[in-house]
Amino acid sequence: MQTIYKEIIISKTGIQIPKLLNGKTLESAYNPEADAERKILSFSSNTNIENSIFLIYGLGSGIF
Repeated sequence: MQTIYKEIIISKTGIQIPKLLNGKTLESAYNPEADAERKILSFSSNTNIENSIFLIYGLGSGIF
């Protein structure tokens, strides 16, 4: 079975995040939790979140 991940690395804040075969990460290598929180807050400030549906795919570490 083929994978798109090269290895698991540790962010600067101690969170495990996967590194892709091309050497990039889908999350921040510094503070992935803060980046996920900013993303959620941007959704809630731009959308009526009570009437929204979010579909989250299974890529990355799932921190989102």
